[in-house]
Amino acid sequence: MERNAANFTLSPPAAICPTLLCDRSVPTEITADVSLPDYLPEIKRLLRVTATPYHESRFLSANAAAFDGRADLLICYAGGDGGLYSTRLSRDFTVNLPIDPELMAAGIDPVADTRVESVAARATAPRKINLRLRLRTRIRAWGEEDLTPAVEGAPLHTERLIKRGRTVILHRADDQPMDVAEDIPLADVEGEVRLVSADGAVLVSEAIADSDAVNCRGELVLTLLTCADSAEGQGSPERRVCRIPFSRSIPLSGARSGMQARAWGSCCDLSVTVEDDRLLCDAAIRLVAEAVEETEIATVADLFAPGGKVENAVYRDVEIERNLLCGNYAVPVSGKISAAGAGLTSAAGIEDIIGTAQLDEMNFEGGRLTLSGTCRFSLIRREEGEYGAVEVTLPWQKTLECAEAPTAREIELSVVRADARREGEGEGAQLAVEAEICAALRMSRGESRRVLSRALYRPAEGRRGAAVTVCYPEEGESLWSVARRYGVSLSSLAAMNDLRADENCDLSASLGGRRFILLAE
Repeated sequence: MERNAANFTLSPPAAICPTLLCDRSVPTEITADVSLPDYLPEIKRLLRVTATPYHESRFLSANAAAFDGRADLLICYAGGDGGLYSTRLSRDFTVNLPIDPELMAAGIDPVADTRVESVAARATAPRKINLRLRLRTRIRAWGEEDLTPAVEGAPLHTERLIKRGRTVILHRADDQPMDVAEDIPLADVEGEVRLVSADGAVLVSEAIADSDAVNCRGELVLTLLTCADSAEGQGSPERRVCRIPFSRSIPLSGARSGMQARAWGSCCDLSVTVEDDRLLCDAAIRLVAEAVEETEIATVADLFAPGGKVENAVYRDVEIERNLLCGNYAVPVSGKISAAGAGLTSAAGIEDIIGTAQLDEMNFEGGRLTLSGTCRFSLIRREEGEYGAVEVTLPWQKTLECAEAPTAREIELSVVRADARREGEGEGAQLAVEAEICAALRMSRGESRRVLSRALYRPAEGRRGAAVTVCYPEEGESLWSVARRYGVSLSSLAAMNDLRADENCDLSASLGGRRFILLAE
């Protein structure tokens, strides 16, 4: 409880609440008919298609936001000559979202995150592919809302019921592309080396907030398939996993040392060429960083003025978000399933594996938060010279220390490495899978708080002289409600009855179990 002058101005930023002003989901569908390059053989069987979307630029107008992006697609297929091949292509897309002109005029800063909902392909001719890619873009913008109540006709001194707490301010930056290059030697290879496919994933192992920056460390994990062809025919694919370390300081205004931070990224513009006895790899990494700032907030739950009445009071509920955890975590995944159940016969060999991960549920108990989800793996197998594709799933789980149960979550998951092997023979043969997930998490808890929005003050008429009144509180009443009902000073009421006028004066326990209260009018 506090007294303050008639304008009710709280010390900034105490009454300023960070607010999510815009949160929209926009679908995008990309369809295309593409032809294979002339140097690649015809398609016998499509095996899999993967897509990596990212944003390249943003345009803001007086009433809209537009995000231009690109989706990199990798198509793997079995060729008519019995070999394994892939082709890489890109498709541009634009996401437009109308936004209230008043919000744009207030200087909001919209951000966008795009995910793949589905991707499908079919061969319509020996050298033609029909593609259908569904994307979903979430566009959000945060702003500040002043929760100071507007009270018309208020006297100089008022009694206010102040509720204090902590909330979060989210700082975010989408970094410029970072170029990465690596030469991978090819040792003890006989025949002409041919690149079959190349895929890249970004592992951010560390994100630390600093002065106006987030410092990131991690690895670009490249999975490369090559074949050594000779005059006798095509060789068997050889799989290589190359981990290229990187460090990056992402400029982020408002970030400070000690803040919790997270970062995630994607690999784009990947190019791999074979030159003599080396693989020349060039790629770009696009990183996104967030830092969470905790700040004090104080809101007015109610007010009155001794000697008058507060009328036409309007209250509303606001959501105050508190940060629980924010950071990057490694999630190991391993498991075994029946080889027969996975569609692998004793003659089938595993040539490649990639994976995706999703979060299915969260459980909180005793200060521990358990995240559970599913990894879906796509395998390319080879049996009697024929290539095929199978899919398997494995569960994953991660347990973290957490003070409370989250009510909101933001999570970016990326399977940065996956390996598969056959164990055993015959009916008891199993498929053993190991993988590594990079998880960038932000968990928070929202608290609904009732605040006074506006009211009208009217002075009391015909006030009596000083007198002592005995009040018999009703069930559920509090020190605050009694003072408000009789229009007396909260501090003097508390002093007269040897009670405390603190932040909990609106609780029934504030009356200390008294059957009657003395007050001076």
